[in-house]
Amino acid sequence: MFGITSEWCSSGKEIIKKAKINKLLMKLFSLVLGAYLHNLPADELQNKRIIEIGSGCGVPGIVAARKGAKVVVTELSDELDFLQQNILANIPDEDPVSSNIEVKELFWGTDTSSLDPPFEIILGADVVYEIQLFPELIQSLRDLCGPNTVILLALEHRWKDIESWFFADLEKYFINHGPLPHDCLDTVYRHPKIDIYRLTKRVMNTNEWYFHCVLL
Repeated sequence: MFGITSEWCSSGKEIIKKAKINKLLMKLFSLVLGAYLHNLPADELQNKRIIEIGSGCGVPGIVAARKGAKVVVTELSDELDFLQQNILANIPDEDPVSSNIEVKELFWGTDTSSLDPPFEIILGADVVYEIQLFPELIQSLRDLCGPNTVILLALEHRWKDIESWFFADLEKYFINHGPLPHDCLDTVYRHPKIDIYRLTKRVMNTNEWYFHCVLL
């Protein structure tokens, strides 16, 4: 478990202020995904519409907002106050970046029209954990996607059978481009059991599925 520190990665280029909430301790995959986004070229996320699902502390969303993306971070209703407090602790209202990020409720499997999809990028860290929620999670991913959307999911390999089940269901609607090579990940925030998977939506064309591959 890791907390947000005053420096981002070993270089300290990205500053994320320490929040006072004990609950701020987080799992490593949030930092792995956040560090990957931080290390992308400066203009890679600029003005991109991004949504983070199951945001928790919102670390990947915070990083994306600081890199110029227009970000929506989402959680269940009873987690929104904590998420909002953490956003404010890291991006205060007086910070110009605050206009780049907003907090909204999302209960997987419910109507997403108020979020104004599709998004260009969907982020998720540790969202594959409950078999009963797979249909709702996949439905939300489908609803939030357009034909050119890129999904980045940070997963820890804990339950092989559950993971296989999830990807089997997921690949009915999405193309799994596989995990990013580990040499693409941050040298500090990486772990042999954590991968970032890149997915894109399957697109129907003349009654046949074809692969619409968008690489981030």
